Amino acid sequence: MPSSISSNIIKKTDKKPKQKTGSQYFTIQLASYENKKIARWYLNKFLKEGLDAFLLKKGKYEVLYVGKFPTKEEAIKMIKNFKRKFKDCFPTKMKEGKDEFAFFSERSR
Repeated sequence: MPSSISSNIIKKTDKKPKQKTGSQYFTIQLASYENKKIARWYLNKFLKEGLDAFLLKKGKYEVLYVGKFPTKEEAIKMIKNFKRKFKDCFPTKMKEGKDEFAFFSERSR
């Protein structure tokens, strides 16, 4: 993966950015895994690289996401850096709530 990825994706920090309840952003869904060990391995790999990565449980799957972008266009620009390894990755709109995430796939529209 090119080293330029980490400079273009919001870095993981100890401080969480102040966001209003219900604020929206875009992220890249990289993959879904039934095997938690594989999902967590990738999560830790991206976090060690300084990327803003996270997992969400959806049914029996652990869904891997990377990046937080203000627009869909910015997320799409970053997808090219992940397509080699994650061929089916796509931008996803997320709505951050008080205690939960609700996500809306751009692929399904």
